[in-house]
Amino acid sequence: MSPFLSLTNLCPAQKSDISIALGRNKRHLLLDYLLSTGKVESIIDIPLVEQVDGSIVALSRRTNTSLSHVLLEELDQAIFHRFDPYAIPITRTNLPSTAIQLLKSTSLLDVEPLGVDHIISYITHVPCYFGPFPGASSSIFVQYVSWVSEFFEWLQHSPLENILCDHLHKHSLLPVNSGQLKPISSGVFSTNHTHNRDGLVQFLQRLGLSFLHPGVSALAQKYLDPHLKSLNNPHDVLTVRATRTLNS
Repeated sequence: MSPFLSLTNLCPAQKSDISIALGRNKRHLLLDYLLSTGKVESIIDIPLVEQVDGSIVALSRRTNTSLSHVLLEELDQAIFHRFDPYAIPITRTNLPSTAIQLLKSTSLLDVEPLGVDHIISYITHVPCYFGPFPGASSSIFVQYVSWVSEFFEWLQHSPLENILCDHLHKHSLLPVNSGQLKPISSGVFSTNHTHNRDGLVQFLQRLGLSFLHPGVSALAQKYLDPHLKSLNNPHDVLTVRATRTLNS
């Protein structure tokens, strides 16, 4: 019997010890070997797949009640890895190409591609992960501004963009000058076209208007601009100000 195939007869603890001891390169060789027949069930209950948090997991047969591991492509991983330690990066560094293709196409194992529901769940927990923010100059707020820039840059190239846009308007994602997070629907103003208007911006901020934090990347600002209010439109200023007054 092949030493690889004899692994399937070991108890879970033995499998785990051996898999960890193998190291990534040999785990990849073992994955390639076991999946060479194209049958993903060959790797069930054998800890061979690395999660985002670096731990090695044994995939199981999918059931109606089991929780699935989310599969993260390389760009997805860069944005969402911090929110889901049990996700599985499907990159060539983390998995051999054979395993990547089979995991992406299988309905047998407890894995599933990144979807709208996962992203909304991650977004819901963003303020908890980064906050609370002691102020706009705090290091954690600066980190958040960097992350949300990357998120909106990712979003404009995502096939899920149109569906996600409808959901994102109500979530407090936009960092503003005051060091808070505001939803797009709250009437946040663009920082574009505010050159030489610092005095006006400061005055409007005192009146309760919010401006997108200038640390948001140029690419993210360009994507967001159609959804933001503009100082070039006096009607936007009057409308948002009136709304703030009614709600205060």
